Amino acid sequence: MAIIFGMFTLILVVAFIFGVIILAIKPFGMRRMHGLVMILVSFIGMVFTQALRENIDLQYVAEMQERRRAEATADSVAAAIVAAKADSTAKAKAAEEAEKRRNGFHCLSIRDGSHNGLINLVKDYMNDPDSFTHIETRIAPVNEGMHTIIMEFTGKNTFGGRVRNTALGKISNNNCSAVLLRIE
Repeated sequence: MAIIFGMFTLILVVAFIFGVIILAIKPFGMRRMHGLVMILVSFIGMVFTQALRENIDLQYVAEMQERRRAEATADSVAAAIVAAKADSTAKAKAAEEAEKRRNGFHCLSIRDGSHNGLINLVKDYMNDPDSFTHIETRIAPVNEGMHTIIMEFTGKNTFGGRVRNTALGKISNNNCSAVLLRIE
């Protein structure tokens, strides 16, 4: 667009110069009128071109400001979305952790789901603690700060035979300490 305005301005300047030359060569008569008309038309054309160029420049500046405003809005919306996702992720993790604590899974081993404190209490009552083999542990949700825990295991009895037993206990939700209630 600037090239078109430049070429148009150049044509107007050339017309203005020719008008001045015509006036200088033929100061009287019809040629003088042609020279004055050329000067007047080229002057009006230059003024019009300058006004048009300023109008287009103003439109361009307004478009750029609108684009920057839209980009800033898009950036702030994107930042808000990222923050909301991070917040919802943090809330989801906190809710998941709270659910794990409520269900008592935070007290159990990640490896096999057993509770080491309860295993040690059971081994204290066994004839052959080295024969202990964990089978399964189930835990109930927290009730008045304590979880009920049931652990199935095998071990050797006094005759050397392997028997399956069940231990019933309670564990604290806060510090995961165990209390053995009975072995069946």
